[in-house]
Amino acid sequence: MNKITTLFFCAMLLACHGMAQAPLKTAGRSPLFITDSLDQYIERGMQMWRVPGMAVAIIKNGKIVYMKGHGRRWEWGREKVDENTLFMIGSCTKAFTSTALAMLQHENKLKLDDRVTRWMPQFKLYDAAATEQVTIRDLLCHRLGLETFQGDFTHWDSNLSKTEIMGLLAKHRPKYPFRTTWGYCNAGYLTAGELIPTITGKSWDDFIQERLLIPLNMKRTFTHCDSIIKNANAAFGHTIQESRLDSLNYPQIDNFGSAASMSASISDMSRWVTMLLDSGRLEGKQIVPNAVLQETWQPQTIMNKKKNKFVNQNYQLYGLGWVMEDYNGKEMISHTGGVDGFLTSVVLVPSEKLGIVVLTNQDNQNLFHLLKNEITDYYMGLPFRDYNYLQYDKYAIAEKATTDAIMKERLKCAAAMKTQQPSALKFEDYTGVYTHDIYGEVTIRRVNDRLKMYFSKHPNLMGHLESQGNHQFLCFYSNKILGIHSIPFQMTNGKITGFTLKVNDFVETEPYQFTKK
Repeated sequence: MNKITTLFFCAMLLACHGMAQAPLKTAGRSPLFITDSLDQYIERGMQMWRVPGMAVAIIKNGKIVYMKGHGRRWEWGREKVDENTLFMIGSCTKAFTSTALAMLQHENKLKLDDRVTRWMPQFKLYDAAATEQVTIRDLLCHRLGLETFQGDFTHWDSNLSKTEIMGLLAKHRPKYPFRTTWGYCNAGYLTAGELIPTITGKSWDDFIQERLLIPLNMKRTFTHCDSIIKNANAAFGHTIQESRLDSLNYPQIDNFGSAASMSASISDMSRWVTMLLDSGRLEGKQIVPNAVLQETWQPQTIMNKKKNKFVNQNYQLYGLGWVMEDYNGKEMISHTGGVDGFLTSVVLVPSEKLGIVVLTNQDNQNLFHLLKNEITDYYMGLPFRDYNYLQYDKYAIAEKATTDAIMKERLKCAAAMKTQQPSALKFEDYTGVYTHDIYGEVTIRRVNDRLKMYFSKHPNLMGHLESQGNHQFLCFYSNKILGIHSIPFQMTNGKITGFTLKVNDFVETEPYQFTKK
């Protein structure tokens, strides 16, 4: 993820790199890495990446060999993370959804190759032919033709209902022909989960609870956002912007349900992974038929050709809620999850009977990913490389480049303020209601000496605009995961006619063109 930090912060990080981030063990990894060095490795990594808290579990040969919380639930609090602390797991929710639908196929209640319109006649995509052909499987493996994250700014943490989000799929013009290209689609997964009530008469939440969470005794796993908001033992999400580590509000994403809304503890996630690695069994009881798991692990879509200079690795494929890739000649099955202030990684290496779960509460870091590689390398007998040490420089350099760009934009604002002539127009000329055919309305108002942007689909979101001159403003979003971006306004015959809105790429890559009413 690209988040914004200041030049000062990046410079300090780079200056301290040689001292604070020296390799953990230059002579190699201890044969007892998990028991004698892992705690130190994690705590050092948390300090490097400024991760307030995390929880890690390792499952090997059917046993939990490591399960521990580290750090604090909130950067400015004293409460420590333990094995029962809740973290939002984001898109790791998808594996629960795909497993549920594969279970229904196993019970002959549906077929994954059923057309969606058989069960949901009102379902529509932009293209009529694709609408008639799209199957449940297509929804679960992201091959609708949409660009990755297309529409997510409109949908995410919005006041839209599930029905409204699914309805907007008909307005999203696909970037690629149907079934030709992998494109990550959260709204597609929401649709898949909402087939469950039609087929079973039970909500997605109730079905997941009754068929997976209760049988697995996952008492610290929840499908509704209110559960983590109200829980006494829950981590708070954090991000880094302009050198500051800030806590974030929990997003309200129950309307994304089956795509991203779950939260869980490391203790519960270890039970989920133990079951997955033991052919669907847990503590001697068959919870999920092995055939169901194998169905979700069958490759469906090519993601990309992947190269790793450290490990023999060549391909990356997507199944049903899982990513399949080769890693040192072994099949690795994994998925990550990202929610405002949280990053999660779940990894399975079935041939090694190895499972890894990493839960973190800071979303501007690679520790959650690098740690699982370090642990995997250990169990595969590969050399110790200290990935944190190797990767941190690249991160700091990229952050510095991002900061440089933002600082240049800030200088434009400062110059415009000194001239007292932000543009040839007055602030009032930019105010008004602007529309987008998918998003709807955005309103710009003058508040004292500032312009502020208000979003109809996001009542709690605000954009603070600072003039850079030449009909361009720097937008500071109140939700910091959206970033800081320049917004150019368009003019026709001396009047403002619209603007182009941009948010961080990991929210949505394509800009939104708004037209003034």
